[in-house]
Amino acid sequence: EKYAGENGKAITGVAPEAMQALMDYDWPGNVRELENVIERGVVLTTAPQIGRDLIPDHVRTAPSFHVPHLTVPPEGISLRDVIANFERRLIESTLDSTGGVQKEAARLLGLKPTTLNEMIKRHNILLPRERDRERRAVKEADEASEKPTPA
Repeated sequence: EKYAGENGKAITGVAPEAMQALMDYDWPGNVRELENVIERGVVLTTAPQIGRDLIPDHVRTAPSFHVPHLTVPPEGISLRDVIANFERRLIESTLDSTGGVQKEAARLLGLKPTTLNEMIKRHNILLPRERDRERRAVKEADEASEKPTPA
């Protein structure tokens, strides 16, 4: 409202996808940086809402991580098991996204390659090529068992 009034514009708000980009960003410059982005959006928009396209690239494309909302069940839960499961899934996902290149996965996770390798071993994680090989072997075994036996 402040910047819309200053610029003589009837802005009704921020489009949902733009709002999501704003919420996903870390805002290292705090309120001042956010105000600058909003003011820029107000000045540049020709629509009644600030669209995602008016959010600066560095805000829109910033990596984000959402911690899922978790509720501890009444019977309790093992924090160690939850952390181990999350760690395993994050490593597997990162390895998948790098095509199994451990050095790149380590960089993306902010780890030394040797540390990542230790974690892969500790969690018994198969690299993507090993998982593919295992899936092919299972598929071939299934296909072989389905073939009719000669009479």
